[in-house]
Amino acid sequence: MLNAKSDDPNTVYTVLVHLKRMMEILRQKHSVITFDLAIYKVAKEVVWRNPEEFKFTVVRLGGFHVILNFLGALGNMLQTSGAIGVITEAGVFSETTVKHVFSGGDYKKGIRCHKLLYEALVRKKLVAPKDWLTANSAAAPLCDIDLSDEYSVDVLKAGAESITKMLHELDATVSDESALFKFWSIYLKAVLALIRAERSGDSGLYLESMLCMLPVFYAYYRINYSRWLPVYIADMIILEDTAKEVYDELKAGKFSLNRTGKSFAAVPTDQVLEQ
Repeated sequence: MLNAKSDDPNTVYTVLVHLKRMMEILRQKHSVITFDLAIYKVAKEVVWRNPEEFKFTVVRLGGFHVILNFLGALGNMLQTSGAIGVITEAGVFSETTVKHVFSGGDYKKGIRCHKLLYEALVRKKLVAPKDWLTANSAAAPLCDIDLSDEYSVDVLKAGAESITKMLHELDATVSDESALFKFWSIYLKAVLALIRAERSGDSGLYLESMLCMLPVFYAYYRINYSRWLPVYIADMIILEDTAKEVYDELKAGKFSLNRTGKSFAAVPTDQVLEQ
């Protein structure tokens, strides 16, 4: 423990030096450390100023704090969408609680709100293509299963590839015609992807979800994440060339921690520390 400000460059430098020495004792080539954004940006500047000393240091951005801030940005996005009224009238939370949640102030309640909203929108979207297919006969072959109002798990699994192709075609076509449809499509694409990536250990989805987040961070003035998230994404993309051993471990899903051994139960490393 250091009795100093956590975001002070000298403090961060000391932590990185100690970490490097620990890895040398363990005979581990690379040092990997995770910070929230306030310290991450300081750590990156320290590494940039001392490239030789920290050549084998990989600085990661904590997924839990990224999700929290993204929930706040999504809350800004949904302020005038009617989502607050929908969630309130459904009896999920009170209006005051929903507004607090949409400011990024409560992680668990925020995830619950967005999961319920996501499910409701996806259910509507799965039913909608019937009319769209009728009006767009050229797209009909994309779906070779019967689209009915009731979807069983078996039907969805059997026709997953066809449904996915059809929905992509639907998004591409209708988004150009309807600004409202495009708005909700952006929301659906971005909302829960990073959580799924963290819980399942899917490194490809992890990077893809962060790329989906960037336009939302830019649009709703999350200045620090707009500035530093591209840096982090770029680091992760070139990691295969700069730190192959670390890249292999992260690709194997070890960017999150699963303490139970159950599937879909991993959580971001910074969230584990806060628990």
